[in-house]
Amino acid sequence: MFDAILKQELKEALDSETLSAILANVIGQWSKDKEKGIEVLVSSGDKERLEKLLFSKFREKAQNTIEIKTSKSIEKGFLIGIKGEDTYYDFSEEGITEALSVFLNPALSSLISDK
Repeated sequence: MFDAILKQELKEALDSETLSAILANVIGQWSKDKEKGIEVLVSSGDKERLEKLLFSKFREKAQNTIEIKTSKSIEKGFLIGIKGEDTYYDFSEEGITEALSVFLNPALSSLISDK
């Protein structure tokens, strides 16, 4: 039940502007250390808006090194990795829900059991 509530809240919070801000931060930090291009996987609904927002922010770098693709498995959020490699960091709604659940479920369980 908690996971469903968390997932719904994340779905609402991960709008295009929020995703763009997170991606801009990740890409800005990532590109300091990486020579290779960056590949970002997003939902088909977010692709066009994110391209506009990101490419306006990273004009020169984005056109040569950032590739945005769609993935049917992503509803909200994104996966990011190095072009040509099959390893991604998961910032999708599913990935964030899973990560937060690991930390929040024990805390919530202890709150409930203490009462």
